[in-house]
Amino acid sequence: MALTRRTARLAALAAAVAVFGLAPWVPANAATLELSPTGQPGEYYLSLETAAVEGFDGVLLGMAVPEVEAKVAELYPDAPVERDTDPVQLTPIVHVTLEELAPVPGAPALGPATITYIFGAHSEQLIAINVNWYARGDATPEERNAILAAGTAYVAEMMQYLWDPLQVIHGVVTGPNDVLLFAGRDFEGRGVEVSVSGVPLDVIILPDGIEEHRPVQGGPARLRIALALAPDDPEVFTIPPGDF
Repeated sequence: MALTRRTARLAALAAAVAVFGLAPWVPANAATLELSPTGQPGEYYLSLETAAVEGFDGVLLGMAVPEVEAKVAELYPDAPVERDTDPVQLTPIVHVTLEELAPVPGAPALGPATITYIFGAHSEQLIAINVNWYARGDATPEERNAILAAGTAYVAEMMQYLWDPLQVIHGVVTGPNDVLLFAGRDFEGRGVEVSVSGVPLDVIILPDGIEEHRPVQGGPARLRIALALAPDDPEVFTIPPGDF
């Protein structure tokens, strides 16, 4: 088989998995692994600085509820804000709805978008941020491309930093038209995941190296960026052993 540009990009993803192994986001007992170069940055600036998952748009993990609310009012003064508490995990939540939002400074803004800030059940400090962009209904090709481009812009921002290679992975297919563009944990254990759904994908299926293109049959599209202070040990309410 001739080594086309697409084949070369898929092979590079496969080589990264072979060299570095699989991060915690991929089941160790999976019979096959599907990878995709779709949405991966063609080029990006390399700063040689150590990666640090700190927050999103000036709101930092570890902030208290009043600090986040004040920052949200400053950043998005006209946006509707809802406050709630998760009935099971007892984590306070602040939810913001935006007409549009840029994934990184300098990138085009698109929308609608939502930001959900989740606070620890006991400390009430910010433990997670979930940012979502939507193209609802039957998304157009242009809307799907915009969703994917926003994800690519954020991934390019992440890839300029130095990560522990055993704690980062990208291009893992998670559904027929869904891909985990990037997932990593910094040296402090904080995590970030960037995933896109509802977009056409070029895919290579390992271990056989089968290549295929998967068009979209319709439906919505979404970009999700999730950041967490302690992905393996979130501060949620749990019943102590023996109390139930």
